[in-house]
Amino acid sequence: MYRRRKIIFRIILPLMALALFSTLLTGCQSEEDKKFDALLKKLHDADANDRDHAATALGVLKDPRAVSFLADTVIRDTDPKVRLSAAT
Repeated sequence: MYRRRKIIFRIILPLMALALFSTLLTGCQSEEDKKFDALLKKLHDADANDRDHAATALGVLKDPRAVSFLADTVIRDTDPKVRLSAAT
């Protein structure tokens, strides 16, 4: 019985705590990441004005992650205003 408790307290509980801690860390997103993700979602919106505003906002952020999305928007978007906003 003593040996079983020793194993539980020395091995299993620390492993469970580590697993819980790593789950909490990966589940947390910064406010910047949330804003970035929301803008990416708006970049693919059906409304051209929303896409235009999202492209402008992503350009203002100067986040390197946005470059490929904005380049894709320049090539594929059907609205010239959105393409221009994504390019500048």
